[in-house]
Amino acid sequence: MKKIAIISTFPTSGSKNIGDYLISKSTERAIRQIVPDCEITTFFRADKWESIREDIKAQDHIIFACLAIRARDIAKRIYPYINEIIGSGIPFTILAAGTQLPVHKKRMGPVGKCSNANRALLNEISDKCCGFSTRGCVTQAFCSSLGLETENAGDIAYFDKRFDGLKFEPSRPIKRIAISDPHYWRSFRREFSEVYYGLKYRFPEAEIIIPLHGKSGFREVLEREGLDIVPIYENPDNGLDIYDSVDLHVGFRVHAHVSMLKRRRYSYLIEQDGRGCDYGRNMNANISVPCYVSKTKQILAGLVPGKTLPKPQFGAETSSIIQLLSMIDKDNQNGFSLFSGLEGQIEAINNNNVAFIARHLKDKCPKLLPE
Repeated sequence: MKKIAIISTFPTSGSKNIGDYLISKSTERAIRQIVPDCEITTFFRADKWESIREDIKAQDHIIFACLAIRARDIAKRIYPYINEIIGSGIPFTILAAGTQLPVHKKRMGPVGKCSNANRALLNEISDKCCGFSTRGCVTQAFCSSLGLETENAGDIAYFDKRFDGLKFEPSRPIKRIAISDPHYWRSFRREFSEVYYGLKYRFPEAEIIIPLHGKSGFREVLEREGLDIVPIYENPDNGLDIYDSVDLHVGFRVHAHVSMLKRRRYSYLIEQDGRGCDYGRNMNANISVPCYVSKTKQILAGLVPGKTLPKPQFGAETSSIIQLLSMIDKDNQNGFSLFSGLEGQIEAINNNNVAFIARHLKDKCPKLLPE
C-alpha cells in the first residue's frame, strides 16, 4: 500500500477552524484523483514528534497542505517537527503555501521582516522539497523576493469534483445571504454590523444567516443580538455544505469566499489581513475590499468587553464597507455579470494543483503513481 501523509493546519480543539479542515480534505481529494489506491494519514502541524515519529517514518511521501509562512519562528512555534521531516530523507512537497504579511503598513518590507531563522528554513525547504507552490500572487511575490523556487498554483481548497462544469448564473435571485464571521471579531464588530444592516436594507426579503467558521466569543455576541447563527465549525465534514443553499456571501472568511466561488455563487470578501489580501489580489474579478486590522487595533479591541454590536451611524460608516456595499449595488444592477467567466480561473486553479501534485510525485516518487 502506498502511504502519503498530509501535514494539516486544522486544530481539532481550540478554534476548530473549518477552513483548515477544508484544506486538508481538498488535498486528500486531489491526491486520490492521482493515486486512488493510496493510504492517506493526516497529522496536525503541532503534534508531538515523539507520538508520531514512527508513523511519519513509514510514509512514502509527505505533503504540507497550505504551509503557513509566518513572522513567528516557523520551526519552533508553527511546525515544531519540520526539521525532523526535512532530515528524515522522506520526499516532501509544499502545496499552496500562504503568508500573513503586514499589508496594513505603508511598507511591508517582506524580505527585511523575515527573520534569519525563517529565511534559512524556507531556503532549505525550497532546496530539498520535491515541489513548492503558493496559493496567491502576494505570497508568490514574497517567496520570489527570498529567492525561493516556487510557483503560484492557487488554493487547493477550491478542488471538489462535485462542482466541475458549473457556471455562474447571471441575475440569480438573492433569497438567502450568508455573512461569515470575522477572525478578529473584537476588532470588526462595527464593520460586521454595517455589513449586516446594509444588506438587510438592500435585500429586505432575503434571509440572512451567520455561518461561524471557528469557535470564539463572537457567538455569544450574535446570540445576544438574536441573529441567525449556524456554528458550522461543529460539523467539519459537512458544515460548509450550508453554502449550497446561499445565493450571496459577503464576509470575512477566505474559505467562505472559496466555498461560494467553487459552487459558482456570488461572493465578496472583506480582507482582514495578509491572508485575505492574497485571495483578493489573486482573483481576476474585483470582488473584495481591503479592511486591514492593525496590531494596535487588535490590542485596543481586546481592552473593550465587546458584548454587543454597535448600530451603524449614518455619515460615520467605515470607508471599506461603504466601498463594498456600493460595489454590490452596482453589481446587483448589472445582474452580477462580473462573475461570468470566473469559473474558468477556478477550473484552472484546480487543474494546476492536480498537475503540480502529479508532476512532483512522478519526478521524485514514481512508485506512488498507478502503472
